[in-house]
Amino acid sequence: MLKRHRNWIPLSLILCLFLPGRTEEWARLQQQIVQEQAFTLPEVNKCGFPLVLLAHFSRSPQLGYRLQAYSRALRQQTYRTHLSPSGRFLIYYQTEGDDAIPTYNLDGDSLPDYLEFVASAFDRAWEVEVEHLGFRPPPDADGLPRPVYPIYCQNLSGTQTYGITFIDQEIPALPGQNYTSHIVINTDFSFVHFPAAGENPILRDSLAIAVTAAHEFNHALQLGYHIWNRDTSILDPVLPDFWFIESSATYMEEVVADTVNDYYQYLPYYMRTLEMSLFQIPSNRTEWIRVYGQVLFPIMLGEVFGASIIREVWENIVEAEAIIALDRVLKQKRSSLWREWQRFARWLYYTGSAASVNRFFPEASYYPSPLFTQTMDLDSVFADRDTLVYGQAPPMSLHYVRVPVQFPGRYFLILQFGAASASLGGVLFQPQWQPMANEEYVMGRLEQKGEFHLAVLGGPWTFLAPDSTVAFWLLGGRVIVKDRSRVRIYPRKWSPQHAAPGITFLNLPQNARVEIFSADGVRIAAFRPDRPIYLWIPRAPSGTLLGSGVYLFRVVAEGFQQQGKFLIVR
Repeated sequence: MLKRHRNWIPLSLILCLFLPGRTEEWARLQQQIVQEQAFTLPEVNKCGFPLVLLAHFSRSPQLGYRLQAYSRALRQQTYRTHLSPSGRFLIYYQTEGDDAIPTYNLDGDSLPDYLEFVASAFDRAWEVEVEHLGFRPPPDADGLPRPVYPIYCQNLSGTQTYGITFIDQEIPALPGQNYTSHIVINTDFSFVHFPAAGENPILRDSLAIAVTAAHEFNHALQLGYHIWNRDTSILDPVLPDFWFIESSATYMEEVVADTVNDYYQYLPYYMRTLEMSLFQIPSNRTEWIRVYGQVLFPIMLGEVFGASIIREVWENIVEAEAIIALDRVLKQKRSSLWREWQRFARWLYYTGSAASVNRFFPEASYYPSPLFTQTMDLDSVFADRDTLVYGQAPPMSLHYVRVPVQFPGRYFLILQFGAASASLGGVLFQPQWQPMANEEYVMGRLEQKGEFHLAVLGGPWTFLAPDSTVAFWLLGGRVIVKDRSRVRIYPRKWSPQHAAPGITFLNLPQNARVEIFSADGVRIAAFRPDRPIYLWIPRAPSGTLLGSGVYLFRVVAEGFQQQGKFLIVR
């Protein structure tokens, strides 16, 4: 039932990206990689920090050298400097050549507006993230607050990257793996489009700079806590907190510069791939873009517990990976990661056309709706039919399902997982909201033609192997009024190749005893389920799987008795 997978970014990609040179060379190298199908980058990279992390933690000496060489070459150029109004940021810029900053100056003072945008945006990021939310200031080489932080302005438009946070050196004075850093911000945002800016390039630049400062500065703050690398035995690093590193930095865009909403453009990719684990490292264009759409989970947490919860998690990351740190913080708030994942499933449901005013996400009407899997009509399904939906549930994943019903009546749904865990389950939205536990038997009545809507949840069911998956099945059918009390079995015809792992007994009466017999009347098994639903693996007393043939079952309870048969085919 359990499957494991790994997704790493190839070293060939990172080696090419960090060859010293002009941004045009970066673009040509990226195009070459696409042609060779080694890797596919998104059209807009947004943040270069993930590649910096993967390159830094790689055990390839050549890769580390090329990364540092590029960083040194960048800082050794000749620059002019400007100190931000707060005195906390020193901005390095050029007025000639490819990296020259834009020269527009609407206010007519001595400074180009671009330079003023950068200075005020980073001052604003410090004010909100450090002074209001309580993040530690970016550290210096001794682990102390850095008095002045460096920002370099460079033309990154050839790679369509908003900004990059570079790692400089590890800090021995602090526990864990933490680093000094510097930030590069793009001088050309012509590849970015904001509906609010229209065709105004100056307004566009101000909005792009605002979100870039909030995002990249948060990466600089993160480097003062702990960046975990789980596997140092291979060239490719395994960064278990990659999901939280990017989603929390993207969330800072919403906290610091709420009106920009740059993250909107990434939400369609996320809402179409909710069945993927929150932990998954990108391996193609869609997976890369969806990383920034994952910001919706931190947004929900911020709405429920306040924006400072992200800082609290980073403080706990010093001792544990992000998923464990988040669970600890939520338990301190009398909740849990599993409970909040259930809440998240509900909040995502009420987005797009289903958005509810003043409930759930404040901007839900601007979000796309989650992608639903539609099944066969439920009223055409009987106990001997195949599963409505079969799939895999990695940890921290969601699978939304729509089950149409053509005729009024009473129906049942059963959600079943291939492994037992308190953090596997579902949420039924229509016809009425209720949580669904593993192997729970849910009854619902529709008074007219309609649909059942539900979500299958893979919560934090494993901390140790977040790249694992577990199978799930959604079963269902119509309840005939005269047979409402009858026991049903699924499937009536079973083979080892069937999606279901065995035979499920449904609608069992209280205190029932179930007996299984061969066709000639020899009793094979007997059991007393403690729930209305019971999964039985067809094995003989010796433990071997039963052979082909017809088998009988009998269910006995106080005032109740029912017999039936099923078929095993090998």
